[in-house]
Amino acid sequence: PYSSYLFILLSNMYCSATYELPCCNMQQLKGWCRYGILKVTPTTASIWKENPLLMKNPKKLVDCSIVTLTAFLGAPILFFGFDSVTLMSLTLFVLFPLVCLICGILCGRENGLHLHYPILVALLFLPTIFLFYDSSVWPFWVTYIMIAFIGVAIGYFIQRGNSNTNSKGRLR
Repeated sequence: PYSSYLFILLSNMYCSATYELPCCNMQQLKGWCRYGILKVTPTTASIWKENPLLMKNPKKLVDCSIVTLTAFLGAPILFFGFDSVTLMSLTLFVLFPLVCLICGILCGRENGLHLHYPILVALLFLPTIFLFYDSSVWPFWVTYIMIAFIGVAIGYFIQRGNSNTNSKGRLR
């Protein structure tokens, strides 16, 4: 499901041509090479690597982004009626970092070590600075990016730790 078409450069001694092959994934193309349908040369070996910018499960990123946006916009709106500095400081120091960490772990478990979620955290928090807060909270977006990246890294290491186990929890 990476793309509907993959362009592969096939070359041999006599000609080099580009063929457009409809396929589902890289495994199918590797299978075609195994059975002699396609020929891979050293010049095309780099094509077989999967694109590191593509995510395995972008739906998880969208879900976590919606949760983060809801927290960033919903908490100040809910606490706007209360004139309490303690509630706002708890939101900035406890709620938002927890949301960034938990959603980062979920995104890292599903998609690996990508920077998509930490960048989205920054893009989603910056407008709330101008909407709900004053300029004294602008350093928090850097903190939330770092916490989101730590969460993505933790999720990535959880994914790597679980990659050698089967569905029953036993090692393969």
